[in-house]
Amino acid sequence: MSKKGWINLARVLEQQDITLYKFAQLLNVPSCTVTSYFREGYNPTIETILKWCDVLQVGLNDLYDDRLDRRRKEMPRPSYLNINEKNNKEDS
Repeated sequence: MSKKGWINLARVLEQQDITLYKFAQLLNVPSCTVTSYFREGYNPTIETILKWCDVLQVGLNDLYDDRLDRRRKEMPRPSYLNINEKNNKEDS
């Protein structure tokens, strides 16, 4: 999955004020499963993606289409996606 897709999933969750814990509850999966969605290299099945869409009541375009970013005002990157960036700065 492209990095842009991950960013849009995180933004949809943030726009709907849904925490990762709440998203896990809505999907009926463990929290660690939802956390894995944001790891580099994770490749969800189409069934998983469609379940995300169903739970979030959005279309596939809302998760993957970069036009989503152009249709709304720029939003800051969700803080929970900056964990690796903070760690890299501390290591420098």
